[in-house]
Amino acid sequence: MFTHAVTRALRKNKTLRYGVPMLLLVVGGSFGLREFSQIRYDAVKIKIDPELEKKLKMNQVSLESEYEVPRVLLLMAHTCNNFWRLALSRLEQHHQEVSGSYAPLIPVTVSKQ
Repeated sequence: MFTHAVTRALRKNKTLRYGVPMLLLVVGGSFGLREFSQIRYDAVKIKIDPELEKKLKMNQVSLESEYEVPRVLLLMAHTCNNFWRLALSRLEQHHQEVSGSYAPLIPVTVSKQ
């Protein structure tokens, strides 16, 4: 009987239906935000071990250092590619000298870079 009256009141009264949940959300959200923002300020107060702090300062990553790594790898790949092209051309020259005719060992397509 009591639950029937409460459900009927919730259906009819828009303040209880929409206003109370909204008010609970706003008040509960403010308490939640306070707790999460307090974590941020508490983290600043925590002292780090001096050795760990020294290691962290040594391993600082900058945009320039991150850019250098792919550039070096690209240069290495380009050098390796040139090496194998040169080796293949010398092998084909040797094959041509030995056989007397030009027949490529491996069909090679050279792309202009």
